Amino acid sequence: MPLLERPVPPDYRTLMNDIARSLDEQLNGRAKGEDRKVGFALFLFEYGSTDVKTYISNGASRKEMIELMKNQIQRFENPT
Repeated sequence: MPLLERPVPPDYRTLMNDIARSLDEQLNGRAKGEDRKVGFALFLFEYGSTDVKTYISNGASRKEMIELMKNQIQRFENPT
């Protein structure tokens, strides 16, 4: 299954949703949808593995996530 299509492992689902909800409220207050000012993504991985278990965001589309990840990888590989 492709990386971004993997479901959240059941043992992390509730925890990740709780963290995402709390972080979204702290960053955006009561704003929802396009009224939000700040987006985020939380990635889960196991140390020693290059495989991301899953991720959760506060509303970014799959297309936006791919573009954001590409941009971040470029920054990691070419720091200024």
